[in-house]
Amino acid sequence: MKKPDSIRIVLLLLLPLLLLLVTSCTSRASYKYKIGVSQCVGGRWRDKVNNEMLSAQHLYDTDVKVCITNADNNTNRQRQQIDSLIDAGVDLLVISPNEYRPLSPCVERARKSGIPVILLERKTSSNNYTAFIGGDNIEAGRSIGSYAVRLCRDSIHVGHRPVVLEITGQLVMSPDRERYQGFSSVMKKHPELDFQHIKTNWSFEDSYATTKKWLLAGKPLDVVFCHSDLAALGAYKAAKELGKEKGIYFLGVDGLPGEGIDAVEQGKLAASYIYPTHGEEVIALALKILEHKPYKRTNIIKSIVVTPQNVGEIAINANEMMRQSQYLITIQNKLEDYLGLYHVQCSAPYYSCRSW
Repeated sequence: MKKPDSIRIVLLLLLPLLLLLVTSCTSRASYKYKIGVSQCVGGRWRDKVNNEMLSAQHLYDTDVKVCITNADNNTNRQRQQIDSLIDAGVDLLVISPNEYRPLSPCVERARKSGIPVILLERKTSSNNYTAFIGGDNIEAGRSIGSYAVRLCRDSIHVGHRPVVLEITGQLVMSPDRERYQGFSSVMKKHPELDFQHIKTNWSFEDSYATTKKWLLAGKPLDVVFCHSDLAALGAYKAAKELGKEKGIYFLGVDGLPGEGIDAVEQGKLAASYIYPTHGEEVIALALKILEHKPYKRTNIIKSIVVTPQNVGEIAINANEMMRQSQYLITIQNKLEDYLGLYHVQCSAPYYSCRSW
């Protein structure tokens, strides 16, 4: 069976759910629980997580309503957004903290209000959360570090030790601290490599500027590891402008279709680590908590390194999953439009829902 045919079958199987919900007239909302999501920032990775959570709203036995906020890397704004979600009476909070310590009071306030808190891929200094779900950032750094060592061993270096540069954020967030911890732990086991580390603001522009400054100073450079594919592409752009990109391996993290995976296919990145999203698993975990079912407090999602050797198959699967997720979101949007129209008609004077 061709994949597009399988997608159509999935859509047809979901249509009875659509019809059932549309034809059931009730004054109550079409969901049982309201889940507030506080994202620290936007971007392609978080867009993918958000879309997966939105598409999962009607996939489980109990419908939920997902409300998402974006703090745009502003800790004060995230505090305000979390307070607003708490005041709005959400049943559960999913928080991806912008900073490790400053967001802890928000977690504490939610818990004192009786609201369960799921930490998504980032942690806070507070241990008073309900559950954590995300990738293993230490393993991400360790896996990319091992691949960097292999690249250096496979290359011929004349006149200098292979130079490996890690460009990180300010190490105030758990992901960059843990990725640095994993990567540097591998580097320390290989004194034959010249390992260097520079802190930046974890952006395309900063990686571009840092790499360009390094190369213009005439320093040798063999491997650059950035904590996101976007940042790694900034480093690549700087090297390409100076005509030195072919002698350097660029490594990143995220492994998204349309970004990191494509960059590996095109030869811009030597590898990327897929940092898993799995927003549907976030909703599944939330429902277990809300319905008092057994759940694991720590939920680590395993992943792999994308290399030129496996990128072809990974790209096909990733793009297919993205298309299926978009189909589900389209169905849900139409479902909500139908429900909204129907409830308006149900409440209109002299209109009888029973005629449907």
